[in-house]
Formats: sequence, C-alpha cells, structure tokens
Amino acid sequence: MEDKGFALFSVFYKDQVEFLAKKLVDRGYTILASRGTGEYLQRQGVEVSFIENITGFSDLLEGRVKTLHPNVFAPILARNNEKDLKELSLLGMKRIDFVVVNLYPFSSNRSVEMIDIGGVALIRAAAKNFDRVTVVVDKEDYQKVGNLLDKVDKIPLEVRKNLAYKAFVHTSRYDAYIAHWLRSDGIKDLHLIPLEKVYDLRYGENPSQRAALYRCLLNDRKVLGGFEQLQGKKLSYNNILDSHFAIRIVRDLLCYRNAVAIVKHGNPCGVGIGSSVKEAFEYALAGDPLSAFGSVVASTRTIDLEAAKSMKKLFIEVLIAPEFTKEALAILSEKKNLRIVKTDIEYSDPIEFRSVIGGVVVQDQDRIGDEIITASVVTTRKPSPDEMRALDFAWRVVKNVKSNAIVIANHYQTIGIGAGQMSRVDSCKIAVRKAKENRLKIEGTVAASDAFFPFSDGVEILAKAGVSAIAQPGGSKRDAEVIAKANEMGISMVFTGIRHFLH
Repeated sequence: MEDKGFALFSVFYKDQVEFLAKKLVDRGYTILASRGTGEYLQRQGVEVSFIENITGFSDLLEGRVKTLHPNVFAPILARNNEKDLKELSLLGMKRIDFVVVNLYPFSSNRSVEMIDIGGVALIRAAAKNFDRVTVVVDKEDYQKVGNLLDKVDKIPLEVRKNLAYKAFVHTSRYDAYIAHWLRSDGIKDLHLIPLEKVYDLRYGENPSQRAALYRCLLNDRKVLGGFEQLQGKKLSYNNILDSHFAIRIVRDLLCYRNAVAIVKHGNPCGVGIGSSVKEAFEYALAGDPLSAFGSVVASTRTIDLEAAKSMKKLFIEVLIAPEFTKEALAILSEKKNLRIVKTDIEYSDPIEFRSVIGGVVVQDQDRIGDEIITASVVTTRKPSPDEMRALDFAWRVVKNVKSNAIVIANHYQTIGIGAGQMSRVDSCKIAVRKAKENRLKIEGTVAASDAFFPFSDGVEILAKAGVSAIAQPGGSKRDAEVIAKANEMGISMVFTGIRHFLH
C-alpha cells in the first residue's frame, strides 16, 4: 500500500475519533499523535507514531509544549508544489495531509491552564493550507469525513474549504471566550461576540427575508432563558421577538406571585396580576381582548389546568411559562398550532445588543427596582396606599412598552396602553380611548409615563378621564407647569428620577 504521509491527531474529544483514524490507516496514512490521543488510539487498536518521534523531544513543561516544532509545522504548511515538497524531502520530512485537532473546553473550565497554544496553531496552519490539507475540529465530523473517504480518493477542495471555515470559527470562538474572561469590562471592551446557530427560521419578519436564530456564548447566555419547546411548530422570527418582550415584562413582575402578559407586535396589549394564574390571565385579557387574538402570552408561574382551560379559549401563538402541569399540557395539546415554551423567566443577560446599519449598539440591561417606593411626591395630594400599589404595577409595565409610552392601570390589571407614538399626548389619548373601548373603569386608576411630560396637556387628558395618580421620571424644563396642572386637577404625582425608554 502506498505511504501517503501523516495524519496528525491531537484531540480533547476522543470518543469515536478512532473511526476516522482507522479509515486513514486503511488508505496508507501514518497516524501521528500527541501522547494522550495516541495512547487512546492504541487502546482502540490503531497503530500510532507519536509526535516526539519526529520532533526529537517528549512533552515539555508538563505538557504545555508538545507540537510547537518546525518538523510539525513545515509538513502542514508546505504547499502542494515541487519546490516545497522537495524541501521537505531533503529535510527528511513527510507531508501532513490531515490535521484532526480540537481545543480544551475553556468555556466550561475557565483557567490559564485551559488556554490552548499548540492546538490553535495547528488548526490555523492546517486551515490556512486548505488547498492541500484537510482540517477536522468538530467531533461531529469524525464520522462524516471517514465516510467520505469510502467514496473518494481525495477529500474535495470545497469540502476542505468548508472544514477550514469551521476551523477558523472554532478558534475565533475560543479566543472570544478567553478575551472575555481576561477583560470583563462589559460594553467598554466588547470586541468578540461568539455566536452559535440554534436553527434556521422559515423566514424573517416577512417571507421575502431569510433568518436564523443564534445564541450568544459569552457568559453562558441562553436564548430566551434557555427555552425548551414542548409543542407546536418551531418559533418564527416574529414569535421570538414577541416572546422576548413577553418574558421581559413578566420578569419585571416576579415580585407579584402570579402575573401574565399578553404581547402583540412587541407591545403588551394587556397585563394582569391575581391570586392565580387563571385570574391574572383573565385580567390581562380584559385589558384589550380584541388585540389579544394571535398573541404571545407569558406567565411568571406554572400553567395549571384551570389556567389552561381559560387560555384555550383564546387563539394564542406562543404560550410561555417556567413550568406546565401534565393536566395543562394534556388540554393544551388539543390546540396543535399552539407553541408551548418552557423557560427560565428569571434569566437575564447583563448586556443587550441591537443591530444597526453596518454595526451593533450595545448597552447594559435596563433594570427596575423599588423606584416607586423611593419616588418623590411632588404634588400637594399624596398617593394613597392603594394608588402606590397600582403605580408600582403600572411603572413595571410601562418600562416594557415602546416609547412614547403611557400605561393606565389599577392595582391588578392594565386598563389602557398607549405605545410607540411620536408625541406623548397622543399616547395619553390612545390609552384613554382603549380603556373606554373595552368598557373598563378609568375613575380612580393610575398612570405611568416612561419619560417626562414635556407639556401639561397629557396630564390634563389623563386627569379628566379619571386617573387619580401619575408616576413619571420628571426632568422636563416645564416640570413646574406639569406639577401645577396636577395640583389644579386634584391628582397626585410622583417623580422617580429614572427614565425607561424602549425603542
């Protein structure tokens, strides 16, 4: 059998790597391996030549130096031309045609000793010379490449090129983990963002757009809290975005035992809290039942049988909760098109990304705490305890409504929501109109505004409709005028000092 040169093996993920090694031996290759990988292959019945046989030295510095040697890298980097191959021959070297290497799992065991040097160098050298060398870094490719050798005499160029692409992705992702570990300065030093595709989506926002779901691997980030889909078709692009907003809302309402948010096109159409998930859902639905058709619904707590019976009556695209009882899943399974998603509602990324033309903007998460409790009362009339509870609820909701945002609420449900308008007074009008259309009582409710009132007209509209207390950040040059209007209308107002724009 023709001696075809070396195939170099040095892998962390050893399981089934012998399948590829045996295929290469059958085709005349000599397996050249690092000590650990070589001993594993020998136990699997593969004949091995150790790297030290061509370098002339064994592992140095407790294994930190194994492969860093001209006798290893020249046979990998030699191009497939007469000059390079002649030079190798004169030096008594044989070319290396296959490099099968993967790296220490730094992402799961972050330490200096997990920073691979030689492995990265081997991968990059082989990937650079993909015109001749086949590089394998993914353990899933051990069998694929081995099976391909049964069909072809030489790995095709396009396959080698694709494997080189995977190799550079592998090393760049590895470097991103290390860089992030060394400099955890958040948005100040965010240079590398490793992403891993979860799956392709049917299409994007519109059928004419291609799309895919990726997860960010920094800080063990999990898409939508590490979601598990229990039923229904894969989430669509728009399902994922609405699920994101629904989870954000209920995450901010975890201080209430049972809370449910109903989201449509990135905004809540109703949010409720109650003594049970069923009651919270029904309060949320009453906030805008017409808009709730075809929505995404998220709950802070387990969906039980009673909640499932109530939710089943509404056409829901995606239903999200931390848990579902068996009885609930049984009744919800009757709605075959309903996507059921189990996820960690409490999970939160420290920073968030949004794409812009030619780049990305990055920011810290907008977090909320006891801002209403610490707010300053700026009017003559102080909010009652009931109004304070309602203001806290409305304030947590308005944070998750697209700006300019106005939320009218009582202490257990949203009454009217004005979202995404170019003027705040229009949001006030819409919130009042929605409440009236749904025949909900505005008298004695409260309102929250995500940013300051630039004029007093919005306050007047809300007060005339029956709102008795308002929470807003303050900070307008017309604050005095706005406060005077609130006093004139006999309502209370608090300033939180915190703005919650959501664009």
